[in-house]
Amino acid sequence: MNGAFDLDVASRRALWDEIERFKQGGGTVLLTAHYLEEVKALADRIAVIHRGRLLAEGSPAEIKRRVGLRRLRFRASALPELPGVARAERDGDLHTLWSNDADVVVRRLVESGVAFHELEVPPVSLEEAFLAVLNEEAP
Repeated sequence: MNGAFDLDVASRRALWDEIERFKQGGGTVLLTAHYLEEVKALADRIAVIHRGRLLAEGSPAEIKRRVGLRRLRFRASALPELPGVARAERDGDLHTLWSNDADVVVRRLVESGVAFHELEVPPVSLEEAFLAVLNEEAP
């Protein structure tokens, strides 16, 4: 046995609540996890360690800023050339664009007069940030 154990949903939530209470009381918890849901729920600071090397350290927001690109999703029949788009994908009328400045892309989209709907600019996920950190390290 390697010391790992799984908790049912209710027990896991109760443990997370106890950890949060302990932190609010001034306590410090060192948690190692591969489950990013746990990290997102519990961590104030994150250290990304890969193959024994510290690749990144900071708050969840600081780690997420390492991604650099924001994702925009919306539906439109066609798109004009939009400045600031680093990458684009299309699946039928669903467009997914990546940009360093999502605000500029949205403004240009509106200015173009293209009819679009269901616009989403979701925040970068912790998983995307971890992958970005690991990709920075790739040879």
